[in-house]
This record gives sequence, structure tokens and C-alpha cells, in this order.
Amino acid sequence: QAQIDALRKQQEDGLQECKNSLQDEVSKRELQLADMGNAVDAVNEQQQQLEKQQKDLTALTTTVNTMNSKQNDMANQLDAVTKTTTRLNSNITTIETKMGDLQQRRETVVRTVTTQIIEESDSDEEEEEDPAAERKPVKTT
Repeated sequence: QAQIDALRKQQEDGLQECKNSLQDEVSKRELQLADMGNAVDAVNEQQQQLEKQQKDLTALTTTVNTMNSKQNDMANQLDAVTKTTTRLNSNITTIETKMGDLQQRRETVVRTVTTQIIEESDSDEEEEEDPAAERKPVKTT
């Protein structure tokens, strides 16, 4: 009987040891599973952050493209204004040149008319018999 009790005790101890070992292994596996669940949650959170960053990047790209387009439009407008300014400056130079020419012609005409008036006046003085006779003033404008 003592041998049977000893064998039973040995068997119960072995079973308890096996049960404890299995319980330890189950606890380890549960911890590993919890760690893997946390890792999956972290990966999911990173994925959501990446998706948000991608949306933000897409919006930023659209904004940059819009700004580049507006900058190109402004550059084209500036080019047109520059060409117009150049043309206007050329026209102003032409007008100034023509005004100078007209001023020279005017001065020439005034000198010619003045010379003719003086010559006619001198000629009239020679023909006048009465030096005290009244003369009409000649207007020059």
C-alpha cells in the first residue's frame, strides 16, 4: 500500500508539475498575444497617420500647383506689360522727335516771317516821303 501511495503521490506531483508548466506556457502565450495585439494597434495607428499625411500632401501639392499656375499667369502679364511699356516708350520718343522737328520748323517760320517783315518795313521806309507818317504795328506770333 505504501508503494501505491508513493506512486500515486509521485503521479499527482508529476501531474501538478505538468499542469503548472502548461499554465506557465499559457500565460506566456497570452502575454505574447497581448504584445502582438498592441503591435497591431500601433501599426494601425501609424497607417492612419500615414493616410492623413498623404491627404495633407495631396492638398499641399494642389495648392503648390495652383500657385505655380498663378505665378505663370503673372509672369505672362508682366511680359505683356513690359512689351506695352517698350512700345509706349518708343511712341513717346517718336512724338518727342516730331515735336522737336515742329519746334524747329516753327522757329524757322518765325525767323523767315520776321526777316520778311523787317525787309518790307525797310522797303516801306525808303518809299515813304513823310518820315513822320504813322505806321501800323505788325503783329508777330
